[in-house]
Amino acid sequence: MGAGTLILITGASKGIGQACATAFARNTALPPPVRLCIIARSQDGLNKTAKLVQRAAAEVAVVKSRSEEQAVVKVVQHVVDLSDLDTLEDRMLTIFQEIKSSSRSSCNKGINTKDGHRKDGSSNYDRTILINNAGSLGHLGPSTDIVSLPDLRKVIDLNVTSSMWLSSNFVRQFGNPKMTTKCTVVNISSLCAIQPFETMATYCAGKAARDMFHAVMAKELAEKSDSSSSNKNSSGVNPSCVKILNYAPGAVDTEMTVALSQSSELNDGLRSYFKELPRVGEGRMLTPNDTALQLVDVVIDNKFQSGAHVDY
Repeated sequence: MGAGTLILITGASKGIGQACATAFARNTALPPPVRLCIIARSQDGLNKTAKLVQRAAAEVAVVKSRSEEQAVVKVVQHVVDLSDLDTLEDRMLTIFQEIKSSSRSSCNKGINTKDGHRKDGSSNYDRTILINNAGSLGHLGPSTDIVSLPDLRKVIDLNVTSSMWLSSNFVRQFGNPKMTTKCTVVNISSLCAIQPFETMATYCAGKAARDMFHAVMAKELAEKSDSSSSNKNSSGVNPSCVKILNYAPGAVDTEMTVALSQSSELNDGLRSYFKELPRVGEGRMLTPNDTALQLVDVVIDNKFQSGAHVDY
């Protein structure tokens, strides 16, 4: 039995986040057992995701004749509003500490439960993975029509500030050799990160900022890995084991694309595009499951260039 896999997914109560949780549960290439930490604002949505994950894991166990221990996908739910910066740091650091304190303690007596590290010096996990997915559309309409500063700040807090903070701290907490042998951070990106779309300025700006932040993080880690003889930076991170991916999921049939197809504030051409995209048949929109399966394959394969923007 290996050290296992830690996966943390934000925005996991629906859409792409929920599909990613289920896709990881179905994947047989992940070192078991899998600890899946799902985060969102909706408890009902998280409950649904947890049920889907457990059902998927059970189906895989039957097909692959896995033992009960190997089939374990431990789902931990956390209701967190990532746009609330007044509580975000305390909430997430508490969650990180809970993960570290309980990591593998029930399966391995070699864990030092005081700091969450193994007494023999080996890594707690074979893999640690963050799917940094949570986000919202924000203001739709001409950029010169933005009036409410509080509304704008709340969207940026969710789409940009919390995303940057979360990736930075996840790598700091789980990108060191005591915690993992391989750490992957995935920023859920968009074509909007690299191409301007009229009447979607806030969303485009947020996605572009996230892409650039994660690209810079990847570049910094690569340079530290090349130049450091100890292969660690000042925060204890092992740069050589961390990879960063900006993944654009494509046009996916979610609540967000439905909202775009119905918005009277959206550019006429864009609204028509989303409205006319077929949901079934040839040329249909992707389902959340379609893009989640592709993403999981990319993450497991691990051959992408760190910092790259990869489209579905």
